[in-house]
Amino acid sequence: MEDTTFDPAPRSSLEPRELADLRIRRSVLCRRCAYDLRGLRLDRRCPECGLDAWLTVLHLIDPAASKLPRVRNPHRVGTGLVWLMLMAFLFMMTYSVQVMLIQLEGIHVVRWGGLSRQFMLDGPLLAVLFALAALWSPASFRPAGQLEADRPVVRPIRLLSWSISAMALVAVLYWICQRMQVAAGITLLDSDAVLLRSGFQALLALIGIASLRALNSVLDLIGQRSREYRQARGSRQSIPPMIAAAAGIIFGSLLRVLGETMEMFSAASRLGHVVSWVSMLMVLIGLAYLLVNSWWIRRALLAPPPVLERLVEPIQNRGEGGA
Repeated sequence: MEDTTFDPAPRSSLEPRELADLRIRRSVLCRRCAYDLRGLRLDRRCPECGLDAWLTVLHLIDPAASKLPRVRNPHRVGTGLVWLMLMAFLFMMTYSVQVMLIQLEGIHVVRWGGLSRQFMLDGPLLAVLFALAALWSPASFRPAGQLEADRPVVRPIRLLSWSISAMALVAVLYWICQRMQVAAGITLLDSDAVLLRSGFQALLALIGIASLRALNSVLDLIGQRSREYRQARGSRQSIPPMIAAAAGIIFGSLLRVLGETMEMFSAASRLGHVVSWVSMLMVLIGLAYLLVNSWWIRRALLAPPPVLERLVEPIQNRGEGGA
């Protein structure tokens, strides 16, 4: 396969030289005042505001990203990452809304009808479509496993593909079983429906944990090319808390099963609903942050920072290079 995700040869870099031996070779605007520094030696200051020329150059380049293997198709990889996060967000949003509608009706807050009732029945089928659409993303990352630079990303991408496929399969089975229960006269609030819903939600959360682990590896490999993503603090979403939230969905599902099957633990069912809903909300918020983070990564892939040798050149005559 000729088209791979990563180029095995990292970008080159200049040999170390004194700043006085280098000058800016192209139009570079001062970071502070936007003065054009072209032709200025790196050991000099901006004639307009006095900022060191080297500080402006250092701000433009990204040494950490320059040392990484080049992404051969940055548009496809960046778009695939954003698409994956968008489909994952819509998938989770679909299930969260369905659970919310059912729980609100269960506590007699409101009696749904029309489109809301239809969404309660067929929401899982819509989630299946989002999962199937997400399968394009791992395909867009596909590397050639024989290249040394591609090997670290092969396994997580393969696991991500399998996990998404498994979630689509489980979601469609859930939709079929739910439809069969409704056809048999079992309402969505009956004990049997709660047990079915809890079991499938726990299974989806378990597969989701595998997906998040694979996604964490993919983000580590691709996201390092974005300085904004690397340096982000509170606005960068960490995967481990999302895995913990997915585990919370499983725990809440188990509490609901315990409450529905054993009368002495009936209160556990209500607690399970709360734990599951809060955990789903946490996962949903995390996916929203990941969608923003993936947009940062895509932007960096499409417009990577210039490497040092494209901004500066050695001075042939030490008398050149500005005052």
